[in-house]
Amino acid sequence: MKDKYICVLVLMACVTILEAIALFKNIDGQ
Repeated sequence: MKDKYICVLVLMACVTILEAIALFKNIDGQ
């Protein structure tokens, strides 16, 4: 159970970082 929860947190963190990078590139491109 705990491992699954940690896995979900890691996935959410990865998605957040990817979104932040995409947003940063978007601002940089404008």
